[in-house]
Amino acid sequence: MKFLDFVDDNESVHSFQALGRTFTFKKPALYAAILKDRVIVLFETYLNGDDGRGRNVAAYDSHGKLIWEIEPTGARGPNGNPEPFDPLYLDEANGDVKVFAGPGYVYEIVSDTGKLFNMKYIK
Repeated sequence: MKFLDFVDDNESVHSFQALGRTFTFKKPALYAAILKDRVIVLFETYLNGDDGRGRNVAAYDSHGKLIWEIEPTGARGPNGNPEPFDPLYLDEANGDVKVFAGPGYVYEIVSDTGKLFNMKYIK
């Protein structure tokens, strides 16, 4: 397991090395959690434009094929637009992948499916 934080490097990237290959994306990536057989990426913008779902996290297999897009939360910002997830976090001690959504909510991600569970409100 490894975590890449492009924001701490004051940049976002369109490509990076992981799982023995180069992953290249049209949209800039901010974070990536590299697991044994997949990469989970949080993008700077929505994956498919602003489709009203706020999805900006996806998983890819070692060949670069899309496995899943994260399920939407339905959270809306003050302007009524969907809230994107930000940031992504990998707990390297236990392998949990987490995302933050809206003001103060954190979710764990089921890395096999992109489903969200164990939502917690933090201040």
